Amino acid sequence: MALTGAAVTVATTPTPLHTGSVNPQQVVVYNNDASASIYVGGSDVTTSAGIVVAAGRSFSLDLGPGDVAFACCASSTVNARVVVRKS
Repeated sequence: MALTGAAVTVATTPTPLHTGSVNPQQVVVYNNDASASIYVGGSDVTTSAGIVVAAGRSFSLDLGPGDVAFACCASSTVNARVVVRKS
């Protein structure tokens, strides 16, 4: 199992949090911002339809082969940290 990490700058438009894989993946997203939330979902994520990850909080999800998680924020940009474990 490979473990990778990255810093991701989340924008107001859907931002990919990692690359897809032919294998299942577990993705952990940590919102590294002091006050702004991010919203996690698919390539069509919005602030009204995404899963909210408040500042200083994390969220994990299991993804199937080829799936990619995206995030957006309400304004400006938000720094996130992402760790991916590929099976």
